[in-house]
Amino acid sequence: MRPNHLPFETVTIGTLFSGGTLLGLIYYFLAKVGPWRKQTTDATDALIKQLTDNTLKLTERLDKLETTLAQERRAHYIEVRRIESRYQAQQSLDRHKFNNADATLDSLLRILELSPEKASEAARQAREARMKQRETEALEAAVIHKAEIQGVAEAEADFDRDLAQ
Repeated sequence: MRPNHLPFETVTIGTLFSGGTLLGLIYYFLAKVGPWRKQTTDATDALIKQLTDNTLKLTERLDKLETTLAQERRAHYIEVRRIESRYQAQQSLDRHKFNNADATLDSLLRILELSPEKASEAARQAREARMKQRETEALEAAVIHKAEIQGVAEAEADFDRDLAQ
């Protein structure tokens, strides 16, 4: 017959063996997990440092690109305004030229209608008027260049003012 109760000495030795085994397992686990945690922490720190460095590099690149883009935008804005100023000045000059030619032709026709015998004199006066108009037009070409320069200066001021707002 087997006894239902184990003797006191047997329980104590079993308890010691199971407790020792448990302590051994705990010691083994801590000995292995400790360096593993350190390695994981080091890897995490290295990853964080790498991501931080990459973020800083990308931020620097983004700042450079934004600066370049702002410079290009300013240059394009100024160029468009320069072209618009030149176009408007050229358009004004062309209107002036057309009006002069139209007025000269009208005066020539009026003289021819009133006194056909003075046709050669009227033609000579019309030629002189056209020569003066061409000389004036050559001087007015400088107006186009001046308008272009003023357009650039105004565009730069406008762009800088709009940028400051």
